[in-house]
Amino acid sequence: MTWARRLAGLTLASAVALAPAASARASTTLVNVGFSKSAKAGTVAKAYASSLWTGALFGNGPAYSERNLSVHDGSLDMRFYAGQGGYVAFDPTGEGYAPTPGHPVHLRFSAQATGTGTGYGVAFLLWPKGDDARNGEFDVLEGDLDKRQHIYPHVTGDACRADGWCDNMIDVEMLTWKKEGWVTVDVVWATDRITEKVNGVTRYDSCQHVPVGPHALIMQGSGKPGATRFSTSHVLVGSMKVEHL
Repeated sequence: MTWARRLAGLTLASAVALAPAASARASTTLVNVGFSKSAKAGTVAKAYASSLWTGALFGNGPAYSERNLSVHDGSLDMRFYAGQGGYVAFDPTGEGYAPTPGHPVHLRFSAQATGTGTGYGVAFLLWPKGDDARNGEFDVLEGDLDKRQHIYPHVTGDACRADGWCDNMIDVEMLTWKKEGWVTVDVVWATDRITEKVNGVTRYDSCQHVPVGPHALIMQGSGKPGATRFSTSHVLVGSMKVEHL
């Protein structure tokens, strides 16, 4: 999940294929949060226990998240300071979620990045339960806050390296936070296809290297070496919904 990634030599067009549509049934809502209740830094996990999980991820303890996360003015706010950011999983059970045949998982969220600090980056990503990258990492939006954001789908299974690292399959360069402001992202993840729309425009659609098994949508941010020490940069999330269609 580092920002400096290399392409795998594919084009977006070569990754696109057809897949069957989901059959009709009532959807099941897994997460639906609008952040209407304010919460000071250090209290977010308790205030939003039914929607979020801020436990240890990627080798970092809960305190790393809690002191950098707050909720105010209708948004979850991840603040960057002293070379750090935070993380939060939109998965209250800690068990993740996965599509079943004919019934995909739909994720929708609105987000905005603001501020003047440099050297900070954010990633919204689907990450596998059990931390086995061979089951698929799908970076929904990733990049430095002052540069363009990207979609980074990673290869899966035997296409990963012997050391467990799974390279990017393709790089889809997209928006800059400064130009776009608030964005709305939709990801529809089926057993044999994954599609992403940003502000209603399809930016990725592929049947190759689709994530397998339970995953959770995670927001992760941090500072790189040389980042401005006391930054005014923030990533805001206005709403988040995850449903099983």
